Amino acid sequence: MAKVKIVRYPNPILREKIDHLDEINQDVLDAIWSISTKLPFCNGYALAANQIGIGMPIFGYLENRRHKFLINPVIKESSDDMFFYQEGCLSIPNFYFPIERPNTILVEALNPDGNTVEIEASGLLGRIFQHEIDHLNGKLVIDLLNEEQKQYFEEKRMSLAQSRKVTGKSKPPKPKND
Repeated sequence: MAKVKIVRYPNPILREKIDHLDEINQDVLDAIWSISTKLPFCNGYALAANQIGIGMPIFGYLENRRHKFLINPVIKESSDDMFFYQEGCLSIPNFYFPIERPNTILVEALNPDGNTVEIEASGLLGRIFQHEIDHLNGKLVIDLLNEEQKQYFEEKRMSLAQSRKVTGKSKPPKPKND
């Protein structure tokens, strides 16, 4: 299986708000190609361009085993119906957070042909879109945590980083079964 290099927190590119594109040109199509070649191997539902080091407002996702892409996505409407879900992020591996988001959103974006599309997304797809649009706006899932949760995350993250330095391993140690 191909190894995909995902930009990891705290890399500053993840905090940049990506400007909208004025046109679909070859650079945009190349970025889409790059996302499409990495998405099947990243073990996630979707991938924002900045998560692979590309500063363009594009994300790719899988729907019914097909790659789809949204350019310049904007949430136009969101429901008052909220729900919690354990949410992970490829840029913050090994962590999952209880995040509350609207259940249904209406997104406006361009497709790769340059046509404006509106998509109403609910449930998991709606959550995926919100998560990826957050990435393109320089926002991470940890920004949605309360102060106590943020502190816990930072303590665990630092503990894992220290563990990796001591053991020389790039992955956190597996828990022992007693």
